[in-house]
Amino acid sequence: MNKKSLVSTILVISLLFLGGMGGYALGWFAPSDAGYSTSYQDFPDPQPAPKTEPEKTVEVPGLIQAFDIRADGETIAIVTSTDLILYNLQTLKELQRLPLSEQGFQVRFSPDGKKLALSARVSNNRESGILRVTVWDVTTWKTIYEYEVESQGVYLEGGLAWASDSERIAFSVPERGLSLADVKSGRLVETLDDFLVPPFDLSWSPNGSRLIATGDLGYGLRRWRVDADQWVRLWDKRLQPAKQVAWSPDGRRIASGHFGGEVCVWNARNNQCAGFIHAHFNSVDALGWSPDGKQIATASGAIRIWDAETGVLSAGFGFYDGIVYKELHWFDPDTIATLETSYTENLPSAIRFWDVSTGEVKLMFLGWINTDTGQ
Repeated sequence: MNKKSLVSTILVISLLFLGGMGGYALGWFAPSDAGYSTSYQDFPDPQPAPKTEPEKTVEVPGLIQAFDIRADGETIAIVTSTDLILYNLQTLKELQRLPLSEQGFQVRFSPDGKKLALSARVSNNRESGILRVTVWDVTTWKTIYEYEVESQGVYLEGGLAWASDSERIAFSVPERGLSLADVKSGRLVETLDDFLVPPFDLSWSPNGSRLIATGDLGYGLRRWRVDADQWVRLWDKRLQPAKQVAWSPDGRRIASGHFGGEVCVWNARNNQCAGFIHAHFNSVDALGWSPDGKQIATASGAIRIWDAETGVLSAGFGFYDGIVYKELHWFDPDTIATLETSYTENLPSAIRFWDVSTGEVKLMFLGWINTDTGQ
């Protein structure tokens, strides 16, 4: 590690500690508005993940890194260690393949389904790299927007989120920032560079007027009103740093998932934690609202479905020791799609489509094992 990288890493760790302590001290004066508090420990253990592959299984070349499903439910985009591949979810036929020279972190369809964005790292060496955000027109596959910034630190992964107008896109930038770009004009509209760490996750309000991001001071969330360039911090002293965040479909609530396994359901009207769930023993690695906004799905080493109004667990499934579910999307009211990777065993990466009511797997995209780590 070079001297500059070492100093940068020490600085970030120091900021995390000081920011957390400062936030904790301030939290004694912050009002609590928790309508409920529940824990996974009060409910049955999740059912184990199936050990056999479903009848509908598609083998994907490369280690699966990320995925997204177009809003009409017809197409899935999968980022692997070698390619960006699109499949038709009805026929399971490959539609498009783009070779990748970079390591993809996030892929997102625009809400209108006409564009596809990828955030990725172009590696210079082990201690530095370039963050690249690329947007394609999915009809012509021409690049319509590209942004690059170099980093000397290790915090290159981060959030990527489209606004509802399908023209603005927000993304994390190293080492402590968040940028907003207008894809149509190619203009970088705004950059906020005063986060504690780059946001791990971002989410727009349904009307596209506000953006919520992790990584703020005191381990808090930053809620940003974009048109007025005004923001407010959401913070609760019971929570560890936030890793996931998602605005509810009706815009009335925000769900955040944290490194300590907590989930907070925030009231978007008063910015208070109106529901507290200890959802997992380890960190909440993925989180999402059901299409009707009545349930929240969370994932770590298992998948759990929670009632958003009461915090009661309605289902738990997918447990397998050594698996982490790093991404989650509601496909339809009865189906959740997840991306899993292994950290202890020689298991392949996989995207599974789960039946929420039974915990059975309907469809699987099966990727390679991580040959670099043996996982």
